[in-house]
Amino acid sequence: MGKEQKQLRICFFPMMAHGHMIPILDKEKLFSSTTIKSTIITTPLNSPTSSTSSEIDLQVLDFPSAAACLLEGVENLNHCTSDEMQIKFFMGTALLQEPLERLLGELRPDCLVADMFFPWATCAASRFGIPRLVFHGTSFFVTCA
Repeated sequence: MGKEQKQLRICFFPMMAHGHMIPILDKEKLFSSTTIKSTIITTPLNSPTSSTSSEIDLQVLDFPSAAACLLEGVENLNHCTSDEMQIKFFMGTALLQEPLERLLGELRPDCLVADMFFPWATCAASRFGIPRLVFHGTSFFVTCA
């Protein structure tokens, strides 16, 4: 008898901003149209933006608004109305490392595609011996110029 192959699983973790979430959702749809199981990781208030299809496996991490000194409900960069709020928002995203690591431990994906604004995701992925690919919304070619 032939050996049954394990289905590959890729987790996508976009920055919580529409300009990052929409392109990564497009990539996720490409992967999910194959035999690869793909998962989007996001926060509660961003999940309606992410759940455009019932075929998408959606995992939600609570955004640490209070710990980042942000008002409850500020979970998307587009909701930040000042430079100070943006700084706090980015500080809040850094606090997602531990919850992401817990989730990666549960899901055991084969790869993590995380936004370029999450440099700490490389350490999170390496804890589980999986590659981390950097999602750069404006593409690789911009960095070559």
